[in-house]
Amino acid sequence: MSHLDDLIRRVDTAPLSKLESVRLTPVMLTDQPAGPEIGVAKVMDGTVVSFAAEVSPQHQEDAMQSNAFAHAAARAQHNPKTEREAYFAKYVDWLATLGWVIQGESTKSYSGSGTTFTMSKAVIDILSALATQNELMLVQASLRALESLADNDGRIRLFEKSAQVTDEGAFQLGVATETNGLMSLKLGAFQLNSSQRTTRVLFFGYSSTSTSLFYRVNSMTLSNELYAMMRQRVKFRLVENGLASIDEVKLFRPV
Repeated sequence: MSHLDDLIRRVDTAPLSKLESVRLTPVMLTDQPAGPEIGVAKVMDGTVVSFAAEVSPQHQEDAMQSNAFAHAAARAQHNPKTEREAYFAKYVDWLATLGWVIQGESTKSYSGSGTTFTMSKAVIDILSALATQNELMLVQASLRALESLADNDGRIRLFEKSAQVTDEGAFQLGVATETNGLMSLKLGAFQLNSSQRTTRVLFFGYSSTSTSLFYRVNSMTLSNELYAMMRQRVKFRLVENGLASIDEVKLFRPV
């Protein structure tokens, strides 16, 4: 059996955790845009990725679906709450199997500078070590767009429902760009443990003494050739396991 045959077999037979199927009606942003459009943020389960305007629709779909598959396959083998390191390692292993060439780091713990912190501030702090200023601008635009959504907006409800379970949360935020037909993605995977309960995971003020945040940030580039051979199989397996809908919010440059 060739190496490629082995990779395809793994995708075809991997156990996947169930993904809840959600159907959403498009909802307009509650606030009017303040400047020219610079990209789009896509939401799928507990994942938000900010795509620069030059990223093709196909690459946007590839990024969301490959990450959803890797997450579901890793979660089927390891509990992200009780087996954090094993879960993150398996998640990255699956991304590599699907064609992502990855540079990354081990799981780390975040320490806020004050007595309280918000997840949105922590995300910017963490990604700033890896992302360019333009990429950070896209992430900040995504966070502003999500914060502006009403509590009953389907997009924020989809993210919150997937990201938070009682006193723990697991979610991913990243930013994607494209150059000469190659897509690059800088993605942070975050796990939050807190005794405080909230319905707005990203924007609530958490106490530094009663909250712990673990994260792993990876910089990766997708192999177009390899993923082209995986794409339809990944789609089929996700649909088979209750593909969650992908919804989006447009991003605008502040004036």
